[in-house]
Amino acid sequence: MESLSIFVGQLISFAWGLPIVFIIPAYLYFTFKTKFIQKKLFKGLKLALTRQEQYGQGELSPFHTFCTELGVTFGVGNVIGVATAIIVGGVGAVFWVFAISFLGVSVKYCEAYISTKFRQKTITGDIVSGVVVVYDKVFKMKKVAILFAVLCLISSTVRLFSMQVRFICDFCNTTFDVPILPTELVVVSIIAFFVFLGTTFIAHFASKITIPVVCIYFILCFTILFTRLEYIVPALAAILRGTFSFESLSGGIIGSSIFMAFKEGSRIGLYSTEAGMGELSVVGAQAKTRNPFRQAIISSTITFLDGAVCCPLTGLVVVITLLHSPNLIDTSNISGKYIIDMAFSCIPKLGAPLLAMVVLVFAFTMAVTSYVVVKNFFVFLFKNVNIIKFKIIYLFCGSFIGLIFAKKEYWEFLYFIDVFKVGLTLWGIFLLRDIIIRETKEYSVGNRVDVIKDTVILYKEVEQNIQNKKIKISILK
Repeated sequence: MESLSIFVGQLISFAWGLPIVFIIPAYLYFTFKTKFIQKKLFKGLKLALTRQEQYGQGELSPFHTFCTELGVTFGVGNVIGVATAIIVGGVGAVFWVFAISFLGVSVKYCEAYISTKFRQKTITGDIVSGVVVVYDKVFKMKKVAILFAVLCLISSTVRLFSMQVRFICDFCNTTFDVPILPTELVVVSIIAFFVFLGTTFIAHFASKITIPVVCIYFILCFTILFTRLEYIVPALAAILRGTFSFESLSGGIIGSSIFMAFKEGSRIGLYSTEAGMGELSVVGAQAKTRNPFRQAIISSTITFLDGAVCCPLTGLVVVITLLHSPNLIDTSNISGKYIIDMAFSCIPKLGAPLLAMVVLVFAFTMAVTSYVVVKNFFVFLFKNVNIIKFKIIYLFCGSFIGLIFAKKEYWEFLYFIDVFKVGLTLWGIFLLRDIIIRETKEYSVGNRVDVIKDTVILYKEVEQNIQNKKIKISILK
């Protein structure tokens, strides 16, 4: 077991060493090439919240895909993950979370653009999209597409489903002293209810729950800021000093090297927003949309709200708490959860229960909406498999992994996998940059954002199998 931990540690050290340095140049490059697409964020938010699309061959409305992607993006990493990054990388990590996320908006836009533009619709009605389709149908690199789909299938199942279920079980066990096994059975049973009702039902659930819960969390954070106004300026100053210097906070453990601050901030910025990882853009491709540009700018707003608003807000709350309670800084065994609990306990009576509710809902919503992501890659790999069988396999494998592999070293191998996913995604976007830039410029001029140009293509290879009754079309999609 010790040798496994050492081996995994070496893999993580490599994966988050030199490769992570190339994230900033890549994000800067696409921000420059898209003519600072971040300026379209408010337009994207308006399209997501105020207009219901009637055009396009998608399964969901843009609002429902917005809420679903919000649910699968906002998670425990936005809260406890940020606090942990500050403990490990220092307060300067907060700046890098914001910087990576803000620049990552351009990458998420490009990723969502090609995902929507080259999406395909199977004869069974399932939409398949993402970088896998680009490598398969555009670049004619079938083996690379299969490799990417397998990596995404493993990563999405474990990180978006298994880890969230395990977190809920551990949280209930430590907070309410509820046994893990019964909790997992209940949680997975509820998730199975949503999964078997299908993508549309999950999207409608997400549209009812995600925005209110995110707003509650924002209100809690701003309440803490208003109750400790005198610490805001010192906290911001400490973050800036920690970003570009080796200075620690009050001489305690919350201080680290510049590279560690960048490494931890980049990790949270990348994993929280998923910009450039090639997975979550498949959710947006489920939308009824007039053209790829509209849906791409809607999806890019998720990256901004998640990584450039929510995560830095959490980081500011954590730094303010550390300044307000300097005894925490000198404690070597503090955890992200402990600091978060301390931060929100300053809100009498409501702070702790509301925080627990928000964190549990974040984890549960991510576990539920992850089905939309995983299904995309499964359908790509196994077009002829009945979707009911997939749902059973997905629920069984995901819950089994979450129950058995509880130790941290088992999860961390995902970091190594994700480096390859990021590389393949950025390379695919880079190869298609001329198309993305040219069409982005065309759509941005005048009122061409309303131009109807749907690009769904039908799979033909499964049609004969259906006619020969070799596969059955399930009504539960």
